[in-house]
Amino acid sequence: RTLAICRAEWPESRRNEDMDADTILKAPQPFLTMVGIVAILDPPRPEVVPAIKVAHEAGIVVKMITGDHPETAIAIGKMLGIVDPTAAHARAFTGPELDNMDDTHLEGVVEGCNIFARASPENKISIVKALKARGQITSMTGDGVNDAPALKAANIGVAMGITGTDVSKEAAKMVLADDNFATIIEAVREGRRVWDNLVKILLYNMPVNLAQGLSVFFSYIVDVESVPLTAMQVLYVNMITSVTMGLMLSMEPAEADIMQRPPRKRGKRLFGKLVMWNCLWVSGLIVTCVLVCFAWNLRENPPTPENTARRSADDTSPRMNKARAEAFNMLVFAEIAYALNCRYVKVTSIRPELFTGNKWCWIAIAVTASLQFLLTYTPGINDFFNNAPIDGVSWARIAVGSIIVFLVVEIMKFVGPRFLLPIVRPLFSACLSVTPPALQGPDRTNDEAMQNVHFVATSASTFGVAPPRKASLKRTYSGNRAPVSPAAVPLSPEGGHVDAPKGRDVSPMGPTAVRGGVAVPAMSNALQAGVPPTVEMGSIVNSSHTMPSNGMFIGAA
Repeated sequence: RTLAICRAEWPESRRNEDMDADTILKAPQPFLTMVGIVAILDPPRPEVVPAIKVAHEAGIVVKMITGDHPETAIAIGKMLGIVDPTAAHARAFTGPELDNMDDTHLEGVVEGCNIFARASPENKISIVKALKARGQITSMTGDGVNDAPALKAANIGVAMGITGTDVSKEAAKMVLADDNFATIIEAVREGRRVWDNLVKILLYNMPVNLAQGLSVFFSYIVDVESVPLTAMQVLYVNMITSVTMGLMLSMEPAEADIMQRPPRKRGKRLFGKLVMWNCLWVSGLIVTCVLVCFAWNLRENPPTPENTARRSADDTSPRMNKARAEAFNMLVFAEIAYALNCRYVKVTSIRPELFTGNKWCWIAIAVTASLQFLLTYTPGINDFFNNAPIDGVSWARIAVGSIIVFLVVEIMKFVGPRFLLPIVRPLFSACLSVTPPALQGPDRTNDEAMQNVHFVATSASTFGVAPPRKASLKRTYSGNRAPVSPAAVPLSPEGGHVDAPKGRDVSPMGPTAVRGGVAVPAMSNALQAGVPPTVEMGSIVNSSHTMPSNGMFIGAA
């Protein structure tokens, strides 16, 4: 915004209460002397520009709706990176232009254009509906009463906690406590981390739970002397390792490339082909290690000649307890090794972050290993669990078996998806085709399978300087107000630096702030399935849903 500063000598005799703009405009001859031009810039928050860049890398198309002039909107868009700063002819559609379009034309324009100027509240609703008609998951941010219909029309409405009206907060599904766009991108990162960790927990629990039961089942198939695990041991492993390793995986930090991935496929299942594939071969690998250790220990301690028949599960002889102790420990330490694999699903776990990225990993391993030593060597307790002390040779076999499990899984991360998974994929697809409807995701066509994510910004408060906090709002606010940055260009000897008005809240993107919102990746399938996790991340106050891991947000801030 620019403001011309002028001065004039005005005789006191001509001053009166009826003086107005016409006094100057209809003066018989020019009498003002221009002193200078003040340029007022309300800069974006420093964190917004990199946040928009991260959003683009994550497959999020950021859109902005504003009441400003189109040229002003384009300049702001270039400053923020919403449009290409080097583009010579960036285009912004105005509200009247959108009003004159039919639905088909509007849908094409809305998907291809990122800036909308001179927009009315009706235009905001039409933009949201047009994006939804194109198969996009849409969210709208807003702060005013006139934003409420668009917030309601979006898949997820996000209201502003500081500047937002009560009407907009009631219409929204989520309230943004610090009115900051960067917080939304952080929430997207957190949502993706939560999804990843759910997959990791499922990827871990399914194969190891199968291995616990199949170890007993296959002991009959291969005709070893007795079952390698008792019911008490299976129950203990199922309880302890699922809790310790599962909690550890739930606390995994976000992987480095989590915001460089495209949005998930719409309707993607947690229990997908990757989990089914690992259920097949990982459980088989662990069962093999358990049975080999069990049979090897029995072979080292052969039975007496008159006692070579198959033993029942009730056999608690020292020889059988020692063999079961080795099989029991092999199962637990193989599961620990596999938990390390599950910390990184599609990339190798052999990296420095394996030792430094999650302290709870090593706490969980230390607790589980300590309990194993306690159950193996403490008199009375080991008898209760049908264990007996084992020697160093048995521990060496357990260590080798655990390393084999870890290394084979690491190799299969690269070999399996490329060469083996395509062979069994038709079988998995057939299994998924008969999945009960309650466990299926929403139907989708090929065109809808991979969705871009949009964030439509209909106002500037998520981008720019935060206004002062209202005393009635009892939330933690960490935003800092940036001062207005005036620049004076003197045009006469009397000219000089003219300060911008004091004591005024300046909108983040200019005196007439962008009156609109913002948008991001596709909604979490957990939400689509009606399972809204209760999470309060960063400065996002969750009213009914968590921030989706991929989706689109459109909003007025």
